[in-house]
Amino acid sequence: RAITCSDDDCSLHLHSHSSKHLFSPVYTTESALGLVMGTGNVGNFLAWRADQINTYLSRDGGVTWFEVARGSHVFEFGDHGGIIVMASDQEATTTLKYSWNEGLTWDTFEFSKEPVEVEDIVIEPTSTGERFILHGMTTRGRGIIVALDFSSLHKRTCLGNDDPGVANSDYEIWSPRGPEECLLGHKISYVRRKRDSECFNPEEWDRPQRIS
Repeated sequence: RAITCSDDDCSLHLHSHSSKHLFSPVYTTESALGLVMGTGNVGNFLAWRADQINTYLSRDGGVTWFEVARGSHVFEFGDHGGIIVMASDQEATTTLKYSWNEGLTWDTFEFSKEPVEVEDIVIEPTSTGERFILHGMTTRGRGIIVALDFSSLHKRTCLGNDDPGVANSDYEIWSPRGPEECLLGHKISYVRRKRDSECFNPEEWDRPQRIS
């Protein structure tokens, strides 16, 4: 959603690893090109009260951001960034949220009948699969681990890897950039899944790139 500030000094402030035990730090993975998530607030300084913290996502490497959820959450990427899973980390919950379109829309899934204080959501090291592990503690003090399998979320594999950017391809060309078109003296173009393509990336997908 659009965020407006009351003065010119207003900025987005994000928590980092120095506050990881309170709020989730800025996070990305090599396989989720351009996607970055974090928790923080919009204002003149970084807030530390839980009711002032929200969850944000960028799909252009941190140049622009948008708010995806009120409150602080833990989160994880899967399927090369094609799936994002998150859950509240400030209060016990029975549900999590997941998005297959990089935060445009979110679906809710009940993973437990008993409220759980979620500690983290993890995936295999490459973040290319569709299976996650959620772990936490119930309100009765019992540890809990939940296996999450999103492999049946879509019915097809993405197509058009060799011809990105055309209408019938599930892929687009994306280039990271700073204030200028080049970044660190050169321009790199990557192929990644379009935001609204309802399909899975192949798990062993070799992502094409071009450097100029």
